[in-house]
Amino acid sequence: MGKSGGFGVLLKITISASLTTIVNLKDIDIPEQVAKTVDVTTHDSASGYAEKIKTGLFELTPFTATLVWDDSLASHTGVLAAFSATTAVTMTVTTPGTAEVISFNGFVTKLSRESKQDGALTCKVEITPTGAPTIT
Repeated sequence: MGKSGGFGVLLKITISASLTTIVNLKDIDIPEQVAKTVDVTTHDSASGYAEKIKTGLFELTPFTATLVWDDSLASHTGVLAAFSATTAVTMTVTTPGTAEVISFNGFVTKLSRESKQDGALTCKVEITPTGAPTIT
């Protein structure tokens, strides 16, 4: 993959069994991949530095997407439906030029609308992935 600007990322959510692009995406924090570690430092550990080991657990971290909000749009009503759902929804994040696609199941866990006097009505959407992603 060559160098790329951040413009053109796509966030998709399943609506009526079909992956649908969420329109009016202003900004997005792409989820981090984390390998979990645990502290195994003991009183007799050498050098006074903390010692860690990998646990074998991995995580795709929660992330935020900011939308220019319009709850009459199908993709935004899909976000609202996912927020109310008790089961995970299939989603994808596609980097510019379809260089990388991160597919995962996730929950919409927070909606935070904001309206500044000199700006647009926006909604910060927090998404919490669950389970193993597929990254292609």
